[in-house]
Amino acid sequence: MLISGIEKRHGKPVLVITPDEASATRLSEDIAALCEPSAVALYPIRDLRFRMAESSSAEYEQKRLAVLGRILEGSCKVVVTSVEAALQFTIPPGTFKFNTFSIERGQSYDMEDLAKRLSRAGYERRSQVDGPCQFSVRGGILDFFSPQSKDPVRIEFWGDEADSVASFDLESQRRTKEIDKAFVAPAREVLPDSTEAFVKMLKDAHAKQRGKHGVLVKQNIEKDLERIEAGLSVSAPDRYIPLVYKFPATLFDYFPDGVVVSSEFIKQKEVLKNLQSQENEDLSMLFEEGILFAGCEKFSLDLTEYISILDEGTTVLMDSFIRSMNDL
Repeated sequence: MLISGIEKRHGKPVLVITPDEASATRLSEDIAALCEPSAVALYPIRDLRFRMAESSSAEYEQKRLAVLGRILEGSCKVVVTSVEAALQFTIPPGTFKFNTFSIERGQSYDMEDLAKRLSRAGYERRSQVDGPCQFSVRGGILDFFSPQSKDPVRIEFWGDEADSVASFDLESQRRTKEIDKAFVAPAREVLPDSTEAFVKMLKDAHAKQRGKHGVLVKQNIEKDLERIEAGLSVSAPDRYIPLVYKFPATLFDYFPDGVVVSSEFIKQKEVLKNLQSQENEDLSMLFEEGILFAGCEKFSLDLTEYISILDEGTTVLMDSFIRSMNDL
């Protein structure tokens, strides 16, 4: 009730932070019962992938990107998340906006340019679209599936003009509903400015490696350079977040003027201390394997930085019992 009241009276977006994902899920459902359900979103934890996997689901990445897009367009009033997810690095708002564009019926476009923009926004090119974050080009037809959309979109061109824009069904591949405009949003959280710029970053990092771990790092970077040369994506892009983004963003960067509601701050501190301990062990192992290297070792904000954000912004502290909070 307090959170829904703040959202209605303050008139600005509200970011609600809880100790863990289970409590965030429950709280988001409760808030949705008091606010407009479509204006409330749950932002899931990012399961960082540092090692190559044969197959991995991008479902939660797509959910996070959908929430970030809704925040930027102003349709999401309350975002509920765990403290772990709130502090994790993600795509900066500027990069998100740069890779967001629309395709409107009746307007002229260069098909090759659209394909390049979709690739740069993280979409995977396929012969046929069968899931989110994919696109295909067949003659004068462009299909794509944005993570922010419920359905994929088909655009049929007459020359350079977008003659028809419509949603379509994945199973039957048939058009279902005509629309006037389709929106393209980023399909990945790790988006280099260009393939050429990313290759240069990797080559520069490769040249700097020294020592016994440096040999392993070079081997891992060389594998990714080979994949890029073959037209494939890198095996585990998450490990390059600090390299791709000079100033990585967190969820807080999407709420510059919003209200932060921190629920059970003392419990959040305990969770973060345990996470930090586990993370130190994991990072140490990844350095030994040559998967991570100097300059690519930080993937989230720490407790001190989190406290600084709460201190400087408009923050509401919620707790079941009155406790001493000397940090704030």
